Amino acid sequence: MFQLRESILLAFGLAFSPGLRAQADEPPKAMTVCELLREPSKFNGKKIAIRGLYVPYEHGLYLRGEGCEMMPITKGRDWPAVISVVLSDEQMRRRGIDPGRFAAAESAITMAKLRATGARGGEAKIARVRITYVGLFETRDSFDGHPEKQADGRAVESGFGAGGAAPGQLFVDSVRDIIVEFEESASPKKP
Repeated sequence: MFQLRESILLAFGLAFSPGLRAQADEPPKAMTVCELLREPSKFNGKKIAIRGLYVPYEHGLYLRGEGCEMMPITKGRDWPAVISVVLSDEQMRRRGIDPGRFAAAESAITMAKLRATGARGGEAKIARVRITYVGLFETRDSFDGHPEKQADGRAVESGFGAGGAAPGQLFVDSVRDIIVEFEESASPKKP
């Protein structure tokens, strides 16, 4: 009886030890947008860490791949190497995701840009921002047959984001590894 009780307590202690909990909560290993889009359906509905260029547009926010402009996801058609970042609080809530997590990630990116610009005297122009988002990825199981055609023959994109042009979307949980890069000035500053 004593051995059984001791074994149960030991197992309980190990299961809830901080070291083991930390391993279970470790974020997934980051992959690039290009790597993700080689087999997007493999990651559909999974928590991923994805690295790319932070690209805010007027009608949306995207994570763009580097070194792959287009990806052959659909038979006979390439898709842009971008992942749409979900901005809708309602869509986040429907999937049980706290919109405050996305807001915190965006705040971290803004602060990193401000700090980096301030360190350069505030006059430097940002060339690009590389980040790793962690979150829930969604795509189609198959893009065959997409884009669809309207009655008048025009193509209707059936992806994600503004205009449906992205082959996947991400519900952001956090951001890490923010790197702000600046344009090189044409002429050096005079002392």
